[in-house]
Amino acid sequence: MPTPGNRFQSEAIARIRQTLGEVIAERREGSANHDDLVTAMLAPGDHGGPALADTVAVDHATTFIAAPTATVASTLGWVFHLLAQHPGIVDSLRTEVDTVLAGEPAGFEHLLDLKLARRIITETLRLYPSLWLGTRVVTTDTRLGGHLLTAGTVVSYGPCLVGRSGLYDNPDSFDPDRWDDSPKRAASPRPHPLRRGRPPMPRQPVRPHGEGPRPRHDCITLAA
Repeated sequence: MPTPGNRFQSEAIARIRQTLGEVIAERREGSANHDDLVTAMLAPGDHGGPALADTVAVDHATTFIAAPTATVASTLGWVFHLLAQHPGIVDSLRTEVDTVLAGEPAGFEHLLDLKLARRIITETLRLYPSLWLGTRVVTTDTRLGGHLLTAGTVVSYGPCLVGRSGLYDNPDSFDPDRWDDSPKRAASPRPHPLRRGRPPMPRQPVRPHGEGPRPRHDCITLAA
């Protein structure tokens, strides 16, 4: 409907896409070598495939501008909310940050040592994923929960429902140390009733952004 709000939104989106289109056009025509995301998007595809068309590149660039901002802001909001209710965890986090950073700004070289911070981010994403709905396309006929899913079927799933399911011990509790892989933690399980008699839970079932690498976790950790 052409309401004032919808017209304002459409005009704003058009301005963003126009600006991105101009940047992409200038980059294609220029000869300078830029080591950035736009250059990566405009490079030829794998195995000599064609580069992205301008409209597709603009679509991707628009997503990269909007999506990381919303996901990081949402996650950090829930992080601060949860930490405010757990002062003991806050004290431990302060100790870790002071020890690892020693007053310096956080960088990627610190990520592996910010172990508690990473566990806090992972646990927050389990409880409050920034993406509330995901979709996947079935690539081959399979069965899920007794139902036949033929190839090409679009499946929707809620990361929040998975994160609060019986896959986890005490699924509604905020417990960053559930992601602690140390031998001491592994030796003292607290089985949830739904998991009694079942094999140990794998350490990688949380997928708030879908399957694949976890660069968003790292970016959120640095932002925190």
